[in-house]
Amino acid sequence: MLISLRLFLTVFFAAAAAAKQVTGRSGLYTIVGDSLKVLDDTHQLLQSLHSALQPVLDDLKTTDENGKPTPSAAYKLFFKSPVNIPFVTSIFINTTTGVGVLPNYQGPFHFQGSPVIYTLSAPGQIIAHQDGVAVDMFQRCTSSSTLTATHPTGTPYILLCPFFWTATPPSIYDTLPPKSTDGAAAPNCLKTNHRLNKFILNGGDDGTSLIQYRMWILMEEIAHYYIFQSLQTNEDVRPVNDVLKLPYKRTKAIVQSYMYYAASELSPPVSIWGTPLPGGGNLCSDRDRCVRELHRSPQNSETRRGT
Repeated sequence: MLISLRLFLTVFFAAAAAAKQVTGRSGLYTIVGDSLKVLDDTHQLLQSLHSALQPVLDDLKTTDENGKPTPSAAYKLFFKSPVNIPFVTSIFINTTTGVGVLPNYQGPFHFQGSPVIYTLSAPGQIIAHQDGVAVDMFQRCTSSSTLTATHPTGTPYILLCPFFWTATPPSIYDTLPPKSTDGAAAPNCLKTNHRLNKFILNGGDDGTSLIQYRMWILMEEIAHYYIFQSLQTNEDVRPVNDVLKLPYKRTKAIVQSYMYYAASELSPPVSIWGTPLPGGGNLCSDRDRCVRELHRSPQNSETRRGT
């Protein structure tokens, strides 16, 4: 299974590398890689993510005739309380724009503390010091068969490992699983059990099959950057049924809450190059009762009483 790991660092700096590096910009994001193709693919991925989050931002703005927030069932499932809407909105807006929140950070490439999407391609490009020990991040990447990306805490750097681009599936051209020709749901749609208030998972899948696509992996690392700078915390809760159990005050600090919520808001097909998406539909067909339909959970009723 593809995973994206956290790395907690005390010191971080960039080192000159033998491999040629090229840089570019996508909005406020800086992109670093070893070829123009890497820059272009990263830019297109950011554009797809920008388009994918528009239905989410629209959902967060919905209100009734009295101005009371009325977000979707997917929001209620993963964030529980409307109290979280302003913070959740800010994280998604920052992700779509790449706004800088570390303006005084001392390091190369970044623009006023905005995120740097850096694809590692050779030893010596990024050296980190963890507990006094030098860590070559390229070697950290290549020593694992599953590590796709990481964000060194307290820095603006989003590091993409070689495996991020070579792992199949997913392809950069399939940011979300398409529907089958007969209109049935994608194979990794998360089906629900309302009686047990949880998702039905198959085999060794813990629910992350829904979000193991390059677009969401990139969003995960970017969201970690923004969440940490706001809350000074950096946590992952991956199994989807564990995410469901989170109390509402904790949900906004867990990046997987954002990923599952955003993934469940989309309607296929997703454009390859970032054309605006249709908004607000189920990721899966109605008959499959996909993620946004599971919202009658004990946690929801408890947190409503506490707000």
